[in-house]
Amino acid sequence: MLPGCCKNGIFISKIPVMQAGLKEVMRTHFPEYEIISSASAEDLTLLQLRRSGLVIADLAGESEDPRSVCG
Repeated sequence: MLPGCCKNGIFISKIPVMQAGLKEVMRTHFPEYEIISSASAEDLTLLQLRRSGLVIADLAGESEDPRSVCG
């Protein structure tokens, strides 16, 4: 297992207020997690994804069919 695995999280959202808000919630309630944020999944590296035990994606406004983004 990679060092630091499972104590890292990623929040994907195009809305900066959502990114900042979730980071603060995580910092307050889960201080052991290191959270990074990104505007899109394409901006993330493979290493960042492998190290993360938590990924939250904000699908609001992505498309008329949010399920198509997941599949």
